[in-house]
Amino acid sequence: LYMLTEFFRRKRVLDYALLKNGSLPPAMPTTAIANRLQRIYLPPIMHFSHSGIRLSVWLLIPTGILIGMLAGFTGSGGGFITVPVLVYLFGLQPLTAVGTALVQVALAAGYGALRHGLSGNVVLPLFLIMLASSFIGAQFGSRLTRYLRGISIRLLLAVTALVAAIGIVTKVIQIGLPGTG
Repeated sequence: LYMLTEFFRRKRVLDYALLKNGSLPPAMPTTAIANRLQRIYLPPIMHFSHSGIRLSVWLLIPTGILIGMLAGFTGSGGGFITVPVLVYLFGLQPLTAVGTALVQVALAAGYGALRHGLSGNVVLPLFLIMLASSFIGAQFGSRLTRYLRGISIRLLLAVTALVAAIGIVTKVIQIGLPGTG
Protein backbone atom coordinates (compact mmCIF):
# COMPACT_ATOMS: atom_id res chain seq x y z
CA LEU A 1 0.00 0.00 0.00
CA TYR A 2 2.93 2.33 0.73
CA MET A 3 4.34 1.71 -2.75
CA LEU A 4 0.96 2.39 -4.36
CA THR A 5 0.47 5.59 -2.34
CA GLU A 6 4.00 6.71 -3.20
CA PHE A 7 3.34 5.99 -6.89
CA PHE A 8 0.27 8.26 -6.93
CA ARG A 9 2.16 11.01 -5.07
CA ARG A 10 5.01 10.88 -7.60
CA LYS A 11 2.57 10.72 -10.51
CA ARG A 12 0.95 13.98 -9.34
CA VAL A 13 4.39 15.62 -9.18
CA LEU A 14 5.25 14.39 -12.68
CA ASP A 15 1.89 15.50 -14.08
CA TYR A 16 2.41 18.96 -12.54
CA ALA A 17 5.95 19.20 -13.96
CA LEU A 18 4.70 18.18 -17.40
CA LEU A 19 1.90 20.74 -17.27
CA LYS A 20 4.12 23.53 -15.96
CA ASN A 21 7.39 22.89 -17.85
CA GLY A 22 6.19 20.87 -20.81
CA SER A 23 8.71 18.13 -19.98
CA LEU A 24 9.39 15.52 -17.35
CA PRO A 25 12.35 15.71 -14.94
CA PRO A 26 15.15 13.20 -15.70
CA ALA A 27 14.74 11.57 -12.28
CA MET A 28 12.60 11.99 -9.20
CA PRO A 29 14.16 12.69 -5.82
CA THR A 30 14.56 9.83 -3.39
CA THR A 31 12.24 9.13 -0.47
CA ALA A 32 12.66 10.79 2.92
CA ILE A 33 13.73 7.46 4.43
CA ALA A 34 16.43 7.02 1.78
CA ASN A 35 17.67 10.57 2.38
CA ARG A 36 17.98 9.86 6.12
CA LEU A 37 19.78 6.56 5.57
CA GLN A 38 22.18 8.16 3.10
CA ARG A 39 23.10 10.79 5.71
CA ILE A 40 24.18 8.18 8.27
CA TYR A 41 27.94 8.44 8.51
CA LEU A 42 29.21 5.18 9.94
CA PRO A 43 32.44 4.19 8.14
CA PRO A 44 33.17 2.46 5.92
CA ILE A 45 31.03 4.39 3.46
CA MET A 46 30.50 3.22 -0.11
CA HIS A 47 29.93 5.75 -2.90
CA PHE A 48 27.88 4.53 -5.85
CA SER A 49 28.66 7.05 -8.57
CA HIS A 50 26.29 5.54 -11.14
CA SER A 51 23.37 6.03 -8.76
CA GLY A 52 24.65 9.16 -7.06
CA ILE A 53 24.22 7.75 -3.57
CA ARG A 54 26.43 6.85 -0.63
CA LEU A 55 25.65 4.33 2.08
CA SER A 56 27.33 2.89 5.11
CA VAL A 57 28.40 -0.73 4.70
CA TRP A 58 26.84 -1.29 8.14
CA LEU A 59 23.42 -0.61 6.60
CA LEU A 60 24.01 -2.88 3.61
CA ILE A 61 25.30 -5.95 5.46
CA PRO A 62 22.32 -6.59 7.78
CA THR A 63 19.90 -5.77 4.95
CA GLY A 64 21.64 -8.31 2.72
CA ILE A 65 21.56 -10.93 5.47
CA LEU A 66 17.84 -10.36 6.08
CA ILE A 67 17.01 -10.51 2.36
CA GLY A 68 19.12 -13.65 1.99
CA MET A 69 17.35 -15.32 4.92
CA LEU A 70 13.93 -14.43 3.51
CA ALA A 71 14.91 -15.60 0.03
CA GLY A 72 16.30 -18.88 1.36
CA PHE A 73 13.29 -19.50 3.57
CA THR A 74 10.46 -18.41 1.27
CA GLY A 75 11.98 -18.62 -2.20
CA SER A 76 11.23 -14.94 -2.82
CA GLY A 77 13.58 -12.01 -2.70
CA GLY A 78 14.09 -10.29 -6.04
CA GLY A 79 11.00 -8.31 -6.89
CA PHE A 80 9.17 -8.44 -3.61
CA ILE A 81 11.92 -7.65 -1.16
CA THR A 82 15.14 -6.48 -2.79
CA VAL A 83 13.76 -3.99 -5.31
CA PRO A 84 11.56 -2.09 -2.81
CA VAL A 85 14.46 -1.97 -0.35
CA LEU A 86 16.82 -0.62 -3.00
CA VAL A 87 14.30 1.95 -4.27
CA TYR A 88 12.54 3.12 -1.11
CA LEU A 89 15.16 2.61 1.61
CA PHE A 90 18.41 3.19 -0.26
CA GLY A 91 17.28 5.56 -3.03
CA LEU A 92 18.26 3.76 -6.23
CA GLN A 93 16.34 4.52 -9.40
CA PRO A 94 13.93 1.67 -10.25
CA LEU A 95 15.76 0.43 -13.37
CA THR A 96 19.06 0.32 -11.50
CA ALA A 97 17.36 -1.44 -8.58
CA VAL A 98 15.88 -4.08 -10.90
CA GLY A 99 19.26 -4.79 -12.52
CA THR A 100 21.09 -4.87 -9.20
CA ALA A 101 18.47 -7.14 -7.64
CA LEU A 102 18.53 -9.56 -10.57
CA VAL A 103 22.28 -10.09 -10.32
CA GLN A 104 22.23 -10.28 -6.50
CA VAL A 105 19.31 -12.72 -6.40
CA ALA A 106 20.78 -14.89 -9.18
CA LEU A 107 24.01 -15.38 -7.28
CA ALA A 108 22.40 -15.81 -3.84
CA ALA A 109 19.72 -18.11 -5.24
CA GLY A 110 22.44 -20.23 -6.83
CA TYR A 111 23.68 -21.22 -3.39
CA GLY A 112 20.16 -21.92 -2.13
CA ALA A 113 19.37 -23.91 -5.27
CA LEU A 114 22.53 -25.98 -4.83
CA ARG A 115 21.65 -26.76 -1.19
CA HIS A 116 18.08 -27.73 -2.08
CA GLY A 117 19.29 -29.78 -5.04
CA LEU A 118 21.79 -31.70 -2.90
CA SER A 119 19.04 -32.32 -0.33
CA GLY A 120 16.74 -33.80 -2.97
CA ASN A 121 14.19 -30.98 -2.78
CA VAL A 122 14.04 -30.36 -6.54
CA VAL A 123 11.56 -31.90 -9.01
CA LEU A 124 13.79 -32.03 -12.08
CA PRO A 125 11.16 -32.12 -14.90
CA LEU A 126 9.24 -29.26 -13.27
CA PHE A 127 12.47 -27.32 -12.80
CA LEU A 128 13.51 -27.74 -16.45
CA ILE A 129 10.13 -26.60 -17.82
CA MET A 130 10.01 -23.61 -15.45
CA LEU A 131 13.62 -22.70 -16.24
CA ALA A 132 13.06 -22.71 -20.00
CA SER A 133 9.83 -20.71 -19.61
CA SER A 134 11.41 -18.19 -17.26
CA PHE A 135 14.25 -17.55 -19.73
CA ILE A 136 11.63 -16.50 -22.28
CA GLY A 137 9.87 -14.31 -19.71
CA ALA A 138 13.15 -12.75 -18.56
CA GLN A 139 14.05 -11.76 -22.11
CA PHE A 140 10.65 -10.17 -22.59
CA GLY A 141 10.82 -8.41 -19.21
CA SER A 142 14.33 -7.04 -19.67
CA ARG A 143 13.46 -5.72 -23.14
CA LEU A 144 10.26 -4.15 -21.82
CA THR A 145 12.22 -2.09 -19.28
CA ARG A 146 13.73 -0.11 -22.16
CA TYR A 147 10.31 1.41 -22.76
CA LEU A 148 9.21 1.98 -19.16
CA ARG A 149 10.01 4.99 -17.03
CA GLY A 150 10.81 4.49 -13.36
CA ILE A 151 7.31 5.58 -12.36
CA SER A 152 5.78 2.76 -14.44
CA ILE A 153 8.07 0.20 -12.84
CA ARG A 154 7.01 1.51 -9.41
CA LEU A 155 3.34 0.98 -10.33
CA LEU A 156 3.98 -2.51 -11.67
CA LEU A 157 5.93 -3.43 -8.54
CA ALA A 158 3.24 -1.98 -6.23
CA VAL A 159 0.39 -3.79 -7.99
CA THR A 160 2.31 -7.08 -8.09
CA ALA A 161 3.17 -6.85 -4.39
CA LEU A 162 -0.42 -5.94 -3.53
CA VAL A 163 -1.81 -8.91 -5.48
CA ALA A 164 0.70 -11.21 -3.75
CA ALA A 165 -0.24 -9.79 -0.34
CA ILE A 166 -3.93 -10.33 -1.05
CA GLY A 167 -3.17 -13.92 -2.06
CA ILE A 168 -1.22 -14.52 1.14
CA VAL A 169 -3.94 -13.01 3.35
CA THR A 170 -6.59 -15.07 1.53
CA LYS A 171 -4.57 -18.25 2.10
CA VAL A 172 -4.05 -17.45 5.79
CA ILE A 173 -7.78 -16.82 6.24
CA GLN A 174 -8.57 -20.05 4.39
CA ILE A 175 -6.20 -22.05 6.59
CA GLY A 176 -7.70 -20.47 9.72
CA LEU A 177 -11.28 -21.35 8.86
CA PRO A 178 -12.63 -24.55 10.46
CA GLY A 179 -12.68 -27.51 8.09
CA THR A 180 -10.47 -25.86 5.41
CA GLY A 181 -6.94 -26.30 6.88
